Amino acid sequence: MGEQNPARVTVLGDVNLEVTGIINPRFNSLTGSCLISAPLKVHVGGTAANFAIAARAYFRSVRLVGAVGTDEQGSWAEATLRSCGIDTRLHRCSGHPTGTVVAIRDGGTPHGSRLMLASPGSANTALTLEHIMSNSDVLTATEFVVADGYSLLSEPRRSAVLEAIRSASRCGAHVVLDLVPHHLETLISHDELHVWLTHVSIVVCEAVTARRLLSLPLPSRPLQPPEAWDTAEHLAREFPERSFLLRFGIANIDQSLIWQPNGNSTHRFTGFSQATETYAFGDQLTARELARHFTDHRATGKDRKRSAPSSGRPVS
Repeated sequence: MGEQNPARVTVLGDVNLEVTGIINPRFNSLTGSCLISAPLKVHVGGTAANFAIAARAYFRSVRLVGAVGTDEQGSWAEATLRSCGIDTRLHRCSGHPTGTVVAIRDGGTPHGSRLMLASPGSANTALTLEHIMSNSDVLTATEFVVADGYSLLSEPRRSAVLEAIRSASRCGAHVVLDLVPHHLETLISHDELHVWLTHVSIVVCEAVTARRLLSLPLPSRPLQPPEAWDTAEHLAREFPERSFLLRFGIANIDQSLIWQPNGNSTHRFTGFSQATETYAFGDQLTARELARHFTDHRATGKDRKRSAPSSGRPVS
């Protein structure tokens, strides 16, 4: 466990039952029905749950606002998260089941391709503004609010999470948004991206996703540091006064560029290529980077009453 930071974190987003596994053959080598013996794990997952579990190792307190069903899976997920020391604020939705995801990775190198199957119509999509605002204490008394793009793709969750982000920013929190899914440029418009980032101060993103969102050219190989810096510069011109945690290199996560508006930026290797366990690696990386690079000001109260970032204007 890392050294705990005195800051508090509130996480908004998905809570799922997840089944994960790895198979030796490549997906493209499977030509028909087959039975493969492979180790499987069943655990609590989802974007919010994975980040909350990772953040618990670094921050004083972690609160999670989300939705699960009234089924046994929802009860198990809530109990598991609480056993990890997370303050759960989960809406028990009677009209939708707890989200279920199956994620299988194949035997490619360095860590293979991943196939994910997600059940539609889960309780995650039913998270409402009423439930979020009934837990307004974890939005107004926190140093970080963390959300992701999955929560902003459809109503009613989109409006609910955007309002939560707005409220948290006005109360002085750093709002962190992870720009996922990674094919986001096919799902939202450029104008919608500006809506998402209006009150966001820290953006987490694969550099290739950012380049596609900004209509920048992409090489056929993994991005290198100069291209990551170029990406950050374009982002900073279009979305000023924000920090960017850009992932790039092998598997789009083996290197990280932490771009800060004050010019104090850092590039490092993340260790992904050498990792034997890569599940939720990105969430662990983000939690560690936030604790290391962005909580000093919060702990000392230097920017507690900071203003929200400006909306920025598109680069011509």
